[in-house]
Amino acid sequence: MTDRTPIQVELEHTAKAPVDLVFKVIVAMDVSLFLTGYGWLPAATHVSRQTGPWSVPGSTRTAHFSDGNSAFEELLVAEAPTYLRYRISRFTSFMRFLASEIQGEWRFVGEQGGTRITWLYSFTPRSTLAALVLRRLMRGSWLLYMRQSLDRAARYAEANAHLHASQPR
Repeated sequence: MTDRTPIQVELEHTAKAPVDLVFKVIVAMDVSLFLTGYGWLPAATHVSRQTGPWSVPGSTRTAHFSDGNSAFEELLVAEAPTYLRYRISRFTSFMRFLASEIQGEWRFVGEQGGTRITWLYSFTPRSTLAALVLRRLMRGSWLLYMRQSLDRAARYAEANAHLHASQPR
């Protein structure tokens, strides 16, 4: 019997900027600015073959990493300014042995003084053994990688929200 129950890791952070601007900044953000690597986990360097804006469901792209590997991403749901869900698959890294896919979600909730950002990754393990390895990875390096990346994304959103504010008519 194979346990393919998704393995999830979820983090929250607050950005001191309005929800609509935080959403716009993070959706448009260059992945290399926040996925900077952690320990043995590689940084994202760029995306290629993007088929549309990362705010339009159905858009796809290939993310490339500093170790030479890549992964295919597809935007499944975009509900501005509160929610994004995407699928990551076709890994060329070690992840291809552990997960058949990863689903990621970003949720944005306006609060007094800012925006609560929630980032969730849900890994679908390939096997029971892969599930054991993924659970250990999620409690260690991956959690720290996500925490660092989410902090960078929130700080970038705070610093750049004014660039996405509507211009006076």
